[in-house]
Amino acid sequence: MKIKLLFILLISALFFSCNKDDVNQIEFKRYITAKDELAKVLEKAKNDFSSDAKLSGVYGRNVNNEGKIDLLDPQNQMFFYSMQSNEKYSNEFYIPVYAAGPVKSPVQISQITEAVKDENTAAILTEALKGLAKVAIDENLNWIDSPEALRVSNENGGINFIGPNQDSKIEMILIPSVNLQNRNIEASTIWIVNYHSENSSLILLIDAVNGKFIGKF
Repeated sequence: MKIKLLFILLISALFFSCNKDDVNQIEFKRYITAKDELAKVLEKAKNDFSSDAKLSGVYGRNVNNEGKIDLLDPQNQMFFYSMQSNEKYSNEFYIPVYAAGPVKSPVQISQITEAVKDENTAAILTEALKGLAKVAIDENLNWIDSPEALRVSNENGGINFIGPNQDSKIEMILIPSVNLQNRNIEASTIWIVNYHSENSSLILLIDAVNGKFIGKF
């Protein structure tokens, strides 16, 4: 409840601070993929976090069945972008806001993982996200976007999980594979796709460079 309240207050403040005439004249994208707002997030992070800021990870919370999130439903769906700085040896999280651009997240990832009820989901989120301040994703790497990663994941077990679990939700995490120590993953960067319902979960790994299915977590 606290997390949702923070998001509602942030989005309301940003939206109502916009010039209404400007908002009416501009057509904003409501449903976005992980890559859609990345350039804006990078620019924002370089300006107000660190000039050497680079992407170190993306966390998609409750993405829809097309690998997108709804910017008008931020209390339930969101892409969190982890921006890493070697100079500061730290990271900051940013979120895109409808009609306002990216801002620093009012909610830390630790608060998100603490709120996750499924134990497997919480464990994978904690392990995958703990090293984000240390390693960045190669900025020249053309990683596949969230819809393509979800398509591959669905074809390799995701759809079979969703069938009998109509209440299931989907989390997606893009990270350098070095964040998952002792997992023997050859791919440099991976998508982790986590399907979970009230009673079960399925975690699949996708090579974020060539789009190939790696296996179950």
